[in-house]
Amino acid sequence: MSRKTLFALCTLVIMVCASLAGVAAADEKTFVYNLRVEPRTIDPVLNNAVDGSTVIYNIFEGLVRIGFDDRPEPGYAKSWDVKDDGMTWVFHLRDGMKWSDGKPMTAEHFRYGFLRLGEFFRQYLYSSDREELPSNRAERV
Repeated sequence: MSRKTLFALCTLVIMVCASLAGVAAADEKTFVYNLRVEPRTIDPVLNNAVDGSTVIYNIFEGLVRIGFDDRPEPGYAKSWDVKDDGMTWVFHLRDGMKWSDGKPMTAEHFRYGFLRLGEFFRQYLYSSDREELPSNRAERV
């Protein structure tokens, strides 16, 4: 075997081993993903980093998601209507939605999420010391 072939083979083995680093055997209900960095937060309201967004995108489902064609498609909402004024949106939720602990998911959970996001931005916009807010890395408005 020539030196070039041996070098190429060793390089290939190293690349395969490196790509498998962090991968573990998992049962049917476990998802293993190696980020190679610990996210600062996976709270959708507080996150502003790529590593946290990667986790959020993979474990949370919204009312609507962006499809492969970059168009909105149903998530937890099976459909939605927009009123004539464009200011009122009505989402019709899928039946049988449950949290990971088996408890039913309701419209109130989504309402809470929207209100929480709105409250965070209200505090941010009217805060004199933005360093005290939970996400002090947010861009200044």
